[in-house]
Amino acid sequence: MRKIIILSVLFCALIVTAQAQTEKPKPILFFGGGMGLPMGPDLFKDFWKSGIGIGGGVGFEVNPNIELQAAIYYNNFPTDEDAFLDYIADMIGEDPTGLSLDGGSTRIIEAMANAKYKLGGSNSSSSVKPYVLGGAGFANLSFSDVTASYEGETETVTFESTTKLALNIGAGADFMVGPKIGIFVEGKYSMVFTEGDATNYVPIRAGMTFKLGSE
Repeated sequence: MRKIIILSVLFCALIVTAQAQTEKPKPILFFGGGMGLPMGPDLFKDFWKSGIGIGGGVGFEVNPNIELQAAIYYNNFPTDEDAFLDYIADMIGEDPTGLSLDGGSTRIIEAMANAKYKLGGSNSSSSVKPYVLGGAGFANLSFSDVTASYEGETETVTFESTTKLALNIGAGADFMVGPKIGIFVEGKYSMVFTEGDATNYVPIRAGMTFKLGSE
């Protein structure tokens, strides 16, 4: 978490510096949420379900086509208990009747610095403004405790959290509903460089944007 806090401060400093060097600052607030699809490695893809993600951040238009963003998102992927029980049944060769599992959800907090390239520029007369974006930052991965219950006995396993380098790339579109208010829809491919195989997932999000700068 310390790395995420430090990175967030650096993001804010970057945006303030860019704002000071621009004659017509155009800061943009955005927030939203949606779902995330676990993609890899196989363990993550096979034993965790699609989950929810919420968050937001601030962007700054350095020119009509380019916006720098600092964003923080929270993602939660619940465990697939049925998939785990089926795997255990295959391992032991019989149905583990009476065994139940609780917990084990994967939580990922992203702190990202992104560059958003607006196709056609923000001054385009069209109310639909497609874009591509990408960036880097850090992601903190943590897991809720797993409790297994069987024939009146319970056992709880705890896990340590880890913070690793993360990258993302994606595309989306802004739909302007007013001079300074918009709706965005975007999809990204996110990669966290965990030990061994990287952890990959696809967040699909929608939300609101609010332009605070003067025209």
